[in-house]
Amino acid sequence: MFEDCYAIPKIELHAHIGGCLRAETFMELAMNSGIDIDHIDFYNVNIKSAFEIFSVVGRVLTDLETLYRIVREIIEDYAK
Repeated sequence: MFEDCYAIPKIELHAHIGGCLRAETFMELAMNSGIDIDHIDFYNVNIKSAFEIFSVVGRVLTDLETLYRIVREIIEDYAK
């Protein structure tokens, strides 16, 4: 039964946009918005830095074009 369950395709049931952003997109949007992210340690994310990242996402995700881009990239990444 384990092998059968393992073989079934999986879907993401709950994913936060702020946690699924491509690193390159995150950095590009922050830079274009003039937001300093140098203080965020992306290699040692804890609850404090996670909320800092979510805060930056909230500041750069301000229009439908950006939302569309981010969601499209997330779907592409999940499809891979």
